[in-house]
Amino acid sequence: MSKKRRRQQKRQPGVTGIAPWLDDQGLHALLPGRPPSQELLDQMTKAHQERIRNSPLWDALVQEVGLEEAERMLQQFQVKIHDPGV
Repeated sequence: MSKKRRRQQKRQPGVTGIAPWLDDQGLHALLPGRPPSQELLDQMTKAHQERIRNSPLWDALVQEVGLEEAERMLQQFQVKIHDPGV
């Protein structure tokens, strides 16, 4: 690797130490930076719910529990910020 390429790699900002995990409360990830606004969280939740609604998971869920219950369950798929320091 050339010296120029090594210098470029060192200057590129990167996020290290991100280790997402999944548990009974959902998907978690620790990320640097300021928390997003409530408006952005709402937009992220809506986009996440739409991705679910347009996936094979949605069809299977509706078939298993019915449309009304699937819609109720979908509302529980939300993007949230949890501050462990609070």
